[in-house]
Amino acid sequence: MQTSYSLNPDVAKAGMIADSRILKHIRSRICEGTVIAGYGVFRAPTTGDSFSNYGGDPGSVYQNPSPAAAASVNAILATGGVSTAGTQAISGTSLNGAVGSAKMYPPRLFTVTFNSHADWDATNLVVTGELDGVTVTDTLAIPNNGNATVTGVQYFDKITSWTIPAQSGTNGTYTAGVAILDASVTLADFSGFAVFDPALVPNTIPSQDQTAEYHDKDIASIMFKGAIWCVCENAFTQGGDVYVRVGSGSGGSTFGQVRATDTDSSTAIAITGARFGNTGSAGGLAKIELY
Repeated sequence: MQTSYSLNPDVAKAGMIADSRILKHIRSRICEGTVIAGYGVFRAPTTGDSFSNYGGDPGSVYQNPSPAAAASVNAILATGGVSTAGTQAISGTSLNGAVGSAKMYPPRLFTVTFNSHADWDATNLVVTGELDGVTVTDTLAIPNNGNATVTGVQYFDKITSWTIPAQSGTNGTYTAGVAILDASVTLADFSGFAVFDPALVPNTIPSQDQTAEYHDKDIASIMFKGAIWCVCENAFTQGGDVYVRVGSGSGGSTFGQVRATDTDSSTAIAITGARFGNTGSAGGLAKIELY
């Protein structure tokens, strides 16, 4: 039996719709990895396939990329990549990078970095992997004499194998990784804020400090016009500009986290047409009004 009650109960929860205005605009999006309600989301990169937009409208969104947004030349294969006198196929436990054959959120471009050596011949590496459970392939040109990082054009959310044709000798070495995620996250990538769904926290009484998470391939409701409650990293003032985090900085590391300033340099971007609807302190619930 509850015997004590707070005199200052939470007025809302992160991700709750903040008003009853008629002109709310909410879109449905497929989650790439975990998406936290009350945080901003970003459109997954395009694939260039026949559907034109892999992260378009409708499409997919993400918050925290795995691996991180930066390029990593050895995320898939860290060591052991060599040229051989015969055709070779690399798969399974040979993918010994930090990511290896694990799932990536959102999909990334595959890269191969070759050392400088005459044992590399002008041939083609063919990589195989998955995109949303569908097997896809890409072909990367191996430059004569190596000495280059080559990036594919097909997005993968999982790398499973690749083949390399016979080369002149065994002194060529290489690593395999992923390209930088869309060079940098910009306002054009911002899709909106993830709306709270009670089904995300079943059999509990929602509280302000409780996170509600959509999981990979869940369909999330994303608000891009209207008003929504979000937890703000720092102190905020009614009518002030709204920023969202796009990189790790002194204030935090979660993509989409709301901020009131861009003092973390390039780690946050201003959201056009957004303002704070109330005043509060760091870690408090902010009413974000989107126009």
